[in-house]
Amino acid sequence: MATSKSKATGPAVSVEVRVWVQGAAKEITITVDSPAETVLQQVRDALSSGSLVSLTDNRGRTVLLAGDRVAAIEVGAQTERRVGFAT
Repeated sequence: MATSKSKATGPAVSVEVRVWVQGAAKEITITVDSPAETVLQQVRDALSSGSLVSLTDNRGRTVLLAGDRVAAIEVGAQTERRVGFAT
């Protein structure tokens, strides 16, 4: 039985996304395994259409936010995911 492995096209990147919601005492912080521009475009599209903002973190959990309740979103700088142990 033949198996095929998908090869990565480049190093895995992740960005930290912080979301402030109107009426909430604290911001929501998640780490997403997508380039920053992809996350920003997804948020822009959802906010402009008045729909839900859907973000999936690097553990597979999905956060849904009502676009009309989002006060601010901060997308951090891209960082490469490290593999192994650093000394």
